[in-house]
Amino acid sequence: MTAVATRARGQATRERLLAIGDEMFAGAGYERVSTAEIARRAGVADGLLFHYFRSKRAFYLEIVRRRLARLNARLEANREPDLDRWLRREIDIFLDSVTERPLDAGSGFGTDAELRALIEGEQDWTARRLLRRLGVERPTAEQHIAARGWVGFAMECAYTWQREHSRLSRAKVRARIAAALAAVPR
Repeated sequence: MTAVATRARGQATRERLLAIGDEMFAGAGYERVSTAEIARRAGVADGLLFHYFRSKRAFYLEIVRRRLARLNARLEANREPDLDRWLRREIDIFLDSVTERPLDAGSGFGTDAELRALIEGEQDWTARRLLRRLGVERPTAEQHIAARGWVGFAMECAYTWQREHSRLSRAKVRARIAAALAAVPR
């Protein structure tokens, strides 16, 4: 096998492991997923996952990074010129991401520094993007804090709605999240 073919095969195996891991973590959560089961489902030796990733946590963090990159690409594709329709689409994109593959926030979100940094980076990116869309190019401390707070509120609403299968419709959840945007000064 050539070096190019070997690299391609290794990349395909790595991608298969990530896809299977993403599916398993979404279904069972971090603590209940075993690397041996991921490897078994991928049809590879138990230890091969550790050839590509230094640990189960590093593997999980790569899945989170990829999820965030997919989410950001979908958000960036929202070019709706009308602010109200833009915001509705933004919230729907986020709600879709939460319901399609929920992030297992119970797996150390608050205590894992690297995971926390990923999530906080995402929140900051979203807040800056929101402020730009609202026409705020140089936010004050108050605007930045309010925008970050809105992002956190939106995340908590979405995750609680998804986790508890609330009786609230998607439209009501979206409306509550959108209404809270009024607290962000422009």
